[in-house]
Amino acid sequence: MQPPTTIDNPTQHTTGLAIALACTLCLLCSAPTSQAGEIESIERLRDTVATYLSAITQTTGTDEIEVLVGQIDARLRLARCDRTPSASLAPGARTSGPTTVNLRCSEPVQWSIFVPARIERHTRVVVVARPIAREQRIQASDLRRERQEVSSLSGGFFKDPNAVIGMEARRALTPGQVITSAHVAPRKLVERGQLVTIYSGSGGLMVRMSGEALEDGAAGERIRVRNRSSRRIVEGYVEPSGHIHVPL
Repeated sequence: MQPPTTIDNPTQHTTGLAIALACTLCLLCSAPTSQAGEIESIERLRDTVATYLSAITQTTGTDEIEVLVGQIDARLRLARCDRTPSASLAPGARTSGPTTVNLRCSEPVQWSIFVPARIERHTRVVVVARPIAREQRIQASDLRRERQEVSSLSGGFFKDPNAVIGMEARRALTPGQVITSAHVAPRKLVERGQLVTIYSGSGGLMVRMSGEALEDGAAGERIRVRNRSSRRIVEGYVEPSGHIHVPL
């Protein structure tokens, strides 16, 4: 497990972070200062955000975490808090990707600000090693693993190549592309119009018959098939052998 890394002054921020910061500054343009004139340190505010996010962010295995604290306008003059400001996630904020932290002070003067930040997760994931065509069955040589930032990935990603090998590509994939669950599907064992063996029974009694698949199906999927003798349409489950099991 790698300890979270904090990075000040990130060079890139999302539009959402900029908007959050702008709203904070608008609300606090007349923020109170202490009578003694002590001003809250911007550095302490940033450190408080980084420490808080690092503490609540969990890592697993070889995952690495980077905490990027957004800019706080140096012109913001808040009364120095007697204690380290309390920190909490803003309503709706996440612990991955763009987020916002609410800092609060109660003494000697009450104030509250929202600080934008970003939590990046880096881990080794499965990516495409060479071009993969649509509906191509994926092999080990089509894949490799590399470290990627995954907080912005949607649809789920894979860490183990074995979880992808044998599946079919839903679309064409290019080298270096991170493979997600939206890109692959279980390999079709049965195709529409294919002649299949239908079987049903229990115990020592088993009945087999010839049928025609009326739709595609992967192992474990339920599909419709037509009995070629009776022309009756039934539903059954695709077995790894390609046969169709119709439960009694």
